Amino acid sequence: MAQLHRLIALAALTAVGPGCKWWRRRHPVPHRAAVRDVATVCYDQRFVTGQRIAQRLTGDHPAVAGSVGARVFAWRTAGGVAAWWEGMSAPVQVAEGAVADGPTVTVQRSVAYVGWSDARGAALRTLAQDASLGAPTRWEGASHGALAIAGDYALWVARIEAGGALAARGLTDAAPRVFADGGAGPAVVAVPDGFMVAWTAREGDGAVLRGRALALDGSPRAAAFEVQRAPGVMGAPSLARGGERLLFAWGDHRSGDAGLHVATTDLRGRGVGAMQRLSIRFTDDSVASVAASARGFGVAWSEPVSGGAPRSYLARVDARGRRIGSAMRVAVEDDSGMLHPSLRWERAGYVLAMARADGTLELRRTGPLGCDAPLE
Repeated sequence: MAQLHRLIALAALTAVGPGCKWWRRRHPVPHRAAVRDVATVCYDQRFVTGQRIAQRLTGDHPAVAGSVGARVFAWRTAGGVAAWWEGMSAPVQVAEGAVADGPTVTVQRSVAYVGWSDARGAALRTLAQDASLGAPTRWEGASHGALAIAGDYALWVARIEAGGALAARGLTDAAPRVFADGGAGPAVVAVPDGFMVAWTAREGDGAVLRGRALALDGSPRAAAFEVQRAPGVMGAPSLARGGERLLFAWGDHRSGDAGLHVATTDLRGRGVGAMQRLSIRFTDDSVASVAASARGFGVAWSEPVSGGAPRSYLARVDARGRRIGSAMRVAVEDDSGMLHPSLRWERAGYVLAMARADGTLELRRTGPLGCDAPLE
């Protein structure tokens, strides 16, 4: 009988507990005030905030690579090229003397490959996390070098100054393989079973942006394909791979002003998406920095604001190359200009490295929307 009484009491408490209307009327629960969507707030403000990486570095033309816990920066200095693994006590001087272009930085198994060009040609040098430097690898007579790594294979692409052809080679292979007769660029990314390169070239009164698939040894695997064509001059392209899509970014004058444009294709250069214009003040000698994210791509670039100091911007586009929201200006606490942004996607957000007009570098982390604080 006592057990029956306990069951009846339990049933009564359940009937009038928090799940019934009578209980909710007698014990109202305050609801949290509605919070605006983070993306809406960020795009209304149109500013990147994020969080500064606390390290004072001096120079310009920064580049960033790596991932959380193994992030590396390279940049130009008055005396050449320097690099710094996050967490090192001090930067390391990688190259000495005047630098014509670069630097670039690529990471493979906790080793950074820092690239640049000087009067002799293109060069690469490794920097390990323990600050040990490898001997420079030289490509005499080349310029505008770029490196991509696919597993155990590394491909180096550059412009050969004698004749202007674009070519590719391995790090230990001294015989370059020509993949284009000439043009601006090139850019390179790893794709399944090889690499993809992109460049722009003049044709008549206009210019064309092309891509071409290369094998792991740098030899062409297929004919070049056309991505876009425009009147006038096209700037050097940028290239990123995100899943099964490639993002091409370049500048041209199709609307009368120098504009930054993007478009995507599949990994074979087919299925070109609609071209998207991101900027109307992009300069001919500027190159955008692009990075694949979890749900599309990020594009960073710098341009002058109303004829004044240049600022850096960040925009997001989806896998079809369509812009998501508005381009966001990188927020800073003073009026220094911001130039040459380098963009990297990490596990939960972006990393931006930029050069300030006062000769220092600005390093920032953001969340996955590009405008919010990092997610820890």
